[in-house]
Amino acid sequence: MSANERLDSGLTARPESDKLDLKSILFVIQRRSRLILSIIAGVMALTLFLTSQLNDVYTASARVLIDTRDRQIIDDKISTTARPDSTLMDTEVKLIMSRKVMNRVSKQLNLVEDPEFNPLLTKRSAFEKFTDDVSAWLARLASPRGSPATIATTEDTDDNAILDTDSTPAERLAFKLSTDQLERTVLAYRDGLTFVIQVKATSRDPEKAAAIANAVVKAYIDGQLESRIAETQKASDWLEQRLEVLRNDVRDAEKSVEAFRSEQGIIEAAGISTIEAKIAALTPQLLILQADLVEKQSRYSEALRHSGADTDSADNTDVISSPLLTMLRGERSGLARKFAEISAQYEERHPAYIRAKTEIADLDKSIAQERSRILSGLKSDVEVARSRVAAVEGSLSEQNGQLRRSNIDQIAQRELEREANASRVLYESLLGRAAEVTQAVELQQSDAYLAAAAEVPSEPSAPDHKLNILLGLVASLAIAGLTVLILEFLETGFVSADDIERDIGVPVITTVAEARGFKLLKSPTVGDLLAYLTEKPYSAYANAIRSLYAEIHKHRVNREAFVVAFTSSLPGEGKTTMSLCLARMAAGHGERVLLVDGDIHHRSLSALLATDTDAGFLEALSSRIDPLSAIQDVKETKLKILPAATTRNDDLTVILQEDCRALFAKLKGDFDLIIVDCPPALPVLEASTISSAADIALFASRWKKTDKKAVRRAVRLLASHGTNVAGIVLTRADLRKQALYEQFNGEHYKLYSAYYHD
Repeated sequence: MSANERLDSGLTARPESDKLDLKSILFVIQRRSRLILSIIAGVMALTLFLTSQLNDVYTASARVLIDTRDRQIIDDKISTTARPDSTLMDTEVKLIMSRKVMNRVSKQLNLVEDPEFNPLLTKRSAFEKFTDDVSAWLARLASPRGSPATIATTEDTDDNAILDTDSTPAERLAFKLSTDQLERTVLAYRDGLTFVIQVKATSRDPEKAAAIANAVVKAYIDGQLESRIAETQKASDWLEQRLEVLRNDVRDAEKSVEAFRSEQGIIEAAGISTIEAKIAALTPQLLILQADLVEKQSRYSEALRHSGADTDSADNTDVISSPLLTMLRGERSGLARKFAEISAQYEERHPAYIRAKTEIADLDKSIAQERSRILSGLKSDVEVARSRVAAVEGSLSEQNGQLRRSNIDQIAQRELEREANASRVLYESLLGRAAEVTQAVELQQSDAYLAAAAEVPSEPSAPDHKLNILLGLVASLAIAGLTVLILEFLETGFVSADDIERDIGVPVITTVAEARGFKLLKSPTVGDLLAYLTEKPYSAYANAIRSLYAEIHKHRVNREAFVVAFTSSLPGEGKTTMSLCLARMAAGHGERVLLVDGDIHHRSLSALLATDTDAGFLEALSSRIDPLSAIQDVKETKLKILPAATTRNDDLTVILQEDCRALFAKLKGDFDLIIVDCPPALPVLEASTISSAADIALFASRWKKTDKKAVRRAVRLLASHGTNVAGIVLTRADLRKQALYEQFNGEHYKLYSAYYHD
């Protein structure tokens, strides 16, 4: 596969997803170990500090039993006791935590005078308030159902109802604040699936915690009993009022019935009248005639529905049928078979074909006429049946009219009797109920009982130092993990050869380590710049340059003259340094090497190695000068350079691929290896043109810095211009850190790092 084909397949293929295994996770942890340890240490230190600042709080618990037995002494339907279920038990929990109960407890215990509940009595810092709230929250969290969501936070409108009418605004504010704090320290929840409700109170004073829990239970039970008594008393008062009204209604209704009978002279007698007997006889007769009409209408509707269908489907119904129609159908079937045989033998203009088709048409017309006759008969049957039904219905209607007129007086009488009877029944029912409710007022009792009073706690419930440390450790691990995950996702550069080859599909030739002892392109002399290769021939840096030189020889045939282009996606990725060091390595092997500064915009090589000149690469490319006349010797080396002109040419010369190839072909006659330092591929279009004219192109990408998207775009751009990208060079890498990204290199870094002498 050629280089360009490899590029195309790599760029179009979807990159494989990284295999997430235990080794990968361990590498990530090792890379970020300092950050992870710092986060854990910081969060744990904060946890220990906050725990040391928290106040000890005590939690007391009381139990309330909701009685499920029906203890009603009388059958009182006005005030019922429903059997508790989950919904009812949750409602009772909310009632315990209601603002009304909290107000009662706050007034009973005079919490407005307690500095723990009334913040107006003491001046606490914001941090002290925070630690107190955290202590109370941790105490609730330690409970089996200690979710803050079970705490009532809705403020009722009766905050001021429990206070004296002459209380001042300051007193009302102090009472509200103390009740608010009480709500935050009390927790109620159902104990499993039982009918027991746990009521817990938290305070810095253990005796106060027990007193609050017991007071909450007592206020709830008293409030429930008062509510039931008030409800029953209200029902009793309403019944007394209704009885007085109904008593008068019954008396008036009975008087109206007797007065109507006297005025109309109505005398009731047993037996059935002639009109009622006629109605009884006509009713079943009407039902029979209606059923007959429905049947005939159904047959006629079915026939109409099939009359619009095709011949076969219409004729196959039992509704449209007669002996003649059956005979016609048989004849048509025979003609249809005969017509099929004639159609197979003759054309449409043949007399036999035309005669057979005419016979079928005549039979279809006869069949249609017969079906129309049958439909007319069915319609006549429907009309006759309808007239019979209408006659019976008229007779029945007349008899009913006579019956209604004869019973008008009786209807009015029955209406008066019903009204009197309804008033009498309602009066008697409410009279008995009133007696029961009057007794129920004195016999009411609460369905809730104090199952276990709260005892004074002997040990604080919060803070739990072990739990806090455990929570801090879990939180620190979560924060560290999330931070590492975000940082890993934010890494935009390539970190390993596997990463590049999997993502782009281009092989990585070598990874060039960050050279020590000098800063590229900032050394005062060329000798200082190249001394590192001579003084450290077994360094990782020198070994990478040798890998580049070996890669070039893989593409050369019989050591013929060869052109190598160096480019990158963006500036500052080390391509110029790679060009110079590769040229130095090749010259050391006795090759005639020419450096070409193709970056006419930046002139990095020219500024470092050549003297100022008005003629260079661009002028030679456009054939304005002889390229050999513009070549300069590089001091202290065996290298030669075709620089870029010092002064910029303003004639808008366009670099073409054909011109580059012609120039390189001319230079190959005098040099063995031509190394072209091209501009970056993304900002400068000439990079793709120049590199496409070279035999191969090497692409420099700075380790961990160059954005992956920029590399992909640059390689795609080069491939689109026909550039033969032989491979990518990862530059300025930290091999020690890189070993933590690649599993193979990471596992064996300590083994092969001994071969490098930096």
